[in-house]
Amino acid sequence: MRNSYKFFLFFIFFIFSTQIFALEALKIDEKSDKINLTPHSELFIDAQNHFRYEAVSQDSFADNFRPADSQSIANGYTNETIWIRFSVVNESKKHFDGTVEMPVPWIDTMEAFAQKDKEVYALNPYNGARSFFVPFTVQPMQKATIYIKIKSQNAIILAPMLHSKQGATQRLNYTLLFNGILIGIMLIMILYNFINFIALKNRNYLYYGLYLIGLFFLMGTYYGYNRELFFHNSTLAPLTVAFSFLAALLFVNHFFQIKENFPKLGKYVSVFIAATLVFGLLFLIIESNALVYFFAALASLIFLFLFYLSAKAYKEKISGALYLLFA
Repeated sequence: MRNSYKFFLFFIFFIFSTQIFALEALKIDEKSDKINLTPHSELFIDAQNHFRYEAVSQDSFADNFRPADSQSIANGYTNETIWIRFSVVNESKKHFDGTVEMPVPWIDTMEAFAQKDKEVYALNPYNGARSFFVPFTVQPMQKATIYIKIKSQNAIILAPMLHSKQGATQRLNYTLLFNGILIGIMLIMILYNFINFIALKNRNYLYYGLYLIGLFFLMGTYYGYNRELFFHNSTLAPLTVAFSFLAALLFVNHFFQIKENFPKLGKYVSVFIAATLVFGLLFLIIESNALVYFFAALASLIFLFLFYLSAKAYKEKISGALYLLFA
């Protein structure tokens, strides 16, 4: 009898605690804008990549979702499917036209669904500038649960934001303007260095121009214009990183005249150049997460080596070393 009583108390406590820690619906009105949805979201990792909306939206499936408990969601390089869900309640007397933004489009495919009053609506995500946008509407005093399914072969970092319809338009316009200015500045710098190389026959300009090309695509991976303008199926982020470090090593090797000024360090430069070339070639053949993590460690070593080399060159009073050290 006593054991049954204890079990009953435990059961009541379990049910009560579950209700306490369940995420409440986000309260919004017609003026809601720029809300970080991650703290209000729940996450489910589909390791088998076969669950559909009909399955994950069932009440019996709810325990598989876990609160995000952070300001952003970082899952690294993964082939798993990620489901995000959150609920909103429109407490105003006017309908709310909202848009969910997924900044930084390291996402291959996205599907979205809205559940309102036990009815299901398929939403239409679209890719604009550096983000995915998911528009939806909630009527006055209505609750909506949004399910978003995400799949990518690249590193997944998610920080969903809720915007009003006007706020999403302003956000998109700002991003397009920023990308345009950034692309223009980078192209001018690349063109300037190649013109100087042709005119002066100085290979420093050639190697620095190549480094800027790598940096141009590397920045495009983060700011999103790679996917918009160049690579629709993949950001090729690891390859752009490898090319950037290769060009940086070639530039530093020629700029500091490593063989003449630092002969003992020349072999390290050669090893890093060879390792970067091998990684770039391997990535073209094999897309492996282990390969990406290996090069992340290698890139850190190259960065520290370049920093040390620049500091040593500055100590030896080599012209331009201070600027490279700050860079």
